Amino acid sequence: MTELTAVRRSFSRAADRYAAAARLQRQVSDRLLDMLPPIAAGCVLDVGCGTGFASAGLRGRYPDALLLSADFSPAMLGAHAPMSDNPRVCADAHA
Repeated sequence: MTELTAVRRSFSRAADRYAAAARLQRQVSDRLLDMLPPIAAGCVLDVGCGTGFASAGLRGRYPDALLLSADFSPAMLGAHAPMSDNPRVCADAHA
């Protein structure tokens, strides 16, 4: 098993409880969202969206943009699903 596969499996196993436990990640996400400029974005890509709390913040900041959420864990995307109706894609962003 590759390290990347192990990471994917670990996040998938934690998906149902990740949002409740990810306090630090949420704080960092909120700070990063506050740093984004107020631009007229046509499309916003949330790479590594996890359970979607940054996607929700991006939707609030850029309400008219097409928001696409991507994560390499299908279970994380499944936990993200109830939060929004924006398109989601299971993809690996590692190059």
